[in-house]
Amino acid sequence: MVITYLRNSDNKQVNTNSVQLEKVQDYCNQNNLKLDKIFIDKGLSGSKSDREKYQEVIRLIKTGQVDTLIVLSLSRLSRSVKETCKVVELMKKTDTNLISLKENIDMKTSVGKFFINVMSSIYELEVDMIRERTSDVLQSKKEHGKVYSKVPYGFTRQGENLIVNKYEKKILDKMYRMKDTGKSYQKISDFLNRNKHQNKSGGIWSRNLVFNIMKTDRVFV
Repeated sequence: MVITYLRNSDNKQVNTNSVQLEKVQDYCNQNNLKLDKIFIDKGLSGSKSDREKYQEVIRLIKTGQVDTLIVLSLSRLSRSVKETCKVVELMKKTDTNLISLKENIDMKTSVGKFFINVMSSIYELEVDMIRERTSDVLQSKKEHGKVYSKVPYGFTRQGENLIVNKYEKKILDKMYRMKDTGKSYQKISDFLNRNKHQNKSGGIWSRNLVFNIMKTDRVFV
């Protein structure tokens, strides 16, 4: 089945749905393709993935009913590079061809495959760079005693700063001393519960909770 997906954000756009459809039909006529179904989302932003007709297209692709999806441009499909890459990966898995007229993309051709691979690589690079920047910021906050994630046991949050919680610090020191003498995590949790020491949530200490707290790097203050 050959289908097309059309979308515009408002009716004042140059590429209205009627213009998009005309271009798609011209392409089909020139390439001996029969257009089986037309899906149109009117007045909806491409940044949203919950568009009704768009989701219908995705469901058809998932069930293997689509041979070829034709769009005027990738921006009509989605304004999000992440979402576009997700759709492309889905189409690869279901052996569905994507044709984008504006970018001259045909996933069945070598040039089309190359373009899609480049687009996916650029997105992966962007994700990696964001991850690295986030990691650097978190590490810097950690080194300077700032809140960088969930407040660790032994500290209390004061604005963006971490300050020592004397009660928790005392318990934490005891936990490390017990571990140094060969006590198991279970033995340590039993001791904490028996002596009614509180964790962050005020609940019961478990072996896993003790392990998770003690396996992280200890911050000496």
